[in-house]
Amino acid sequence: MTLAYAPYGFYTDKARVGLSVDKIEQAINKARLMSTTGYTFPGTNKNADIAVYFQKSAKVVEIRALTTTTSDISDSTNSALIESVRLEDSVEISQIGNDTEAVVIFRAPSGKQEIKRTTATGGIVGFK
Repeated sequence: MTLAYAPYGFYTDKARVGLSVDKIEQAINKARLMSTTGYTFPGTNKNADIAVYFQKSAKVVEIRALTTTTSDISDSTNSALIESVRLEDSVEISQIGNDTEAVVIFRAPSGKQEIKRTTATGGIVGFK
């Protein structure tokens, strides 16, 4: 009689990571679509830029609306939470390069993408 051992926990964790990656991809695609289809900033009739916010050690990815005059998601008057995307159980964002947080911004109405990162020393790095 031969017994085979299948490490159930390993494959379960691998599936959870895969599902979380799918959720992140869907959030990014949703944000891009929202920026190009005319999502309006709450309380106004103006198009909103849409941001996807990632933070190291977080279990949630946020989709936020921004006024076109800002890139600061912490500014409550110019930023509004649209949706929080929860990653699978026991999955968190463990690394964003050497940075502590990153924001992918899709500019309305073109959908042009910008990436802004915050380094461990507090500096902001931007890419266009």
